[in-house]
Amino acid sequence: MEYGFDIQRYPESGNKSLRPWSAADEYLMMHWMEANPKHSLGKVATYHDRFGYLTVGLSAHSPKAFTFLHSQGESIMRNATANHVLGNVSVMSILEESNHPIGYVLMRMPKSLDLFELYLNHIQRNSGEDVIVMVGFMTKHFSSQMLKIAALFFEEVEQSRAWKKSRVLTLRKKKIYTSELRTAFEFGGLEINQYLGVFSAGHIDYATQFLLGHLHLQKGEKKVMDLASGNGIIAKYIRAHYPDVELHLVDDSHLAIASSKLNVRDGNTYFHCSHHLGNFESDTLDCIITNPPFHFEYEIDISVPLRLFKEASQCLSQEGRLIIVANQHLNYRTHLERLFHDVGVIQSNKKFIIYECRNKKGELNPF
Repeated sequence: MEYGFDIQRYPESGNKSLRPWSAADEYLMMHWMEANPKHSLGKVATYHDRFGYLTVGLSAHSPKAFTFLHSQGESIMRNATANHVLGNVSVMSILEESNHPIGYVLMRMPKSLDLFELYLNHIQRNSGEDVIVMVGFMTKHFSSQMLKIAALFFEEVEQSRAWKKSRVLTLRKKKIYTSELRTAFEFGGLEINQYLGVFSAGHIDYATQFLLGHLHLQKGEKKVMDLASGNGIIAKYIRAHYPDVELHLVDDSHLAIASSKLNVRDGNTYFHCSHHLGNFESDTLDCIITNPPFHFEYEIDISVPLRLFKEASQCLSQEGRLIIVANQHLNYRTHLERLFHDVGVIQSNKKFIIYECRNKKGELNPF
């Protein structure tokens, strides 16, 4: 199939082997071309299109791209601009509703099947009765649970033959069905609420638990950031133990920020849906605490946390601290010592390590 568009990754990755699309994306576009749907202008939507391969490829049909990440929306818009089709596409958060009924959907299957269920819920609310949903995935990632979830929402669930180790599910005949979009659980006497598809569903991941067991703010740390905040458990813990601090929660995920708003009271608390710290001035934060992501779906890419560490060093005050919990095998220390003058360890065990990094402005080594 002739594609005709140039798609790039954004943010850029230091891992040059990572591509901005896969065979599953290509197979989805082939299915779309073979279906040759009539009267599709303005009725097409894409879901989980991380860099814009599907959205830009469908630009002649004026698609809506429903995104769960801030960086995803930025990437789609950048690629649409670079390919001169920005005026033909609309980028919306998955928490927004469509202003017109959706007739056709092209979706990359997310790794999180909870997120797949949330997407189908969204399609259920925002589509016409005859909506057709095409879902692409790599065969090695197949799970029978995909079919079970799809069957909750659609009468017909048809699986294609394999092509370049990928397949496409086609869903037709929408059922009248909805499920809960949020879950709740308890941790350390605190009730945690979060949307489907937010990291560590149903429990607090072990790295964050380890961090919380050794987390103490110091005197004078009044402006604190929970970076890559997820459902907000770190900020919630800080608010419970240090009620007077100014809290900033930053996460790339629209669903994570919406979840954290359910969990952390608003007083002197600020929420930022962003994949970078460009909106924060230099030398303004006293403490940044993070359990940074390095898994993105099925990819491992430490370029993202390394970029966040660099931006954190610039936002911290002269006496500020960056506290990081990480898997031992990632060996962040080598990178951190190029950014900070003082890199220590608060605590460690066989799996995790908690770094404490201190800044001294004016003597920072370039990364």
